Amino acid sequence: QLCLPSYACTVRGLVNPDALCVGGYFCQSGAASVTGILGVTGGLAGVCPAGYFCPNGTASPSPCPKGTYLNTTGAIDVSECLLCTPGSYCATAHATSPTGPCDAGFYCPSN
Repeated sequence: QLCLPSYACTVRGLVNPDALCVGGYFCQSGAASVTGILGVTGGLAGVCPAGYFCPNGTASPSPCPKGTYLNTTGAIDVSECLLCTPGSYCATAHATSPTGPCDAGFYCPSN
């Protein structure tokens, strides 16, 4: 059967998964590695994308919350998400940069 989400099955002949996905990466069903290569049956492990963070044992990356952004890959914790730049706003979760400058009639302090 496919390797479980959050784990990698890194060698042949296992009766149980042998590796918990490491922080900064995600491991979907069928992952054969925690470092970002395709599994034998198409399951994927990869580096956590920009705009997301991946603690140990992540099956699906978690988005940085609205009001923050993250323009680098491999984040492990929500604390790595950056507060939106003063004078700008971050309208959506999983942003990789501020959405834009504050409109006329509004102000955007740092959070």
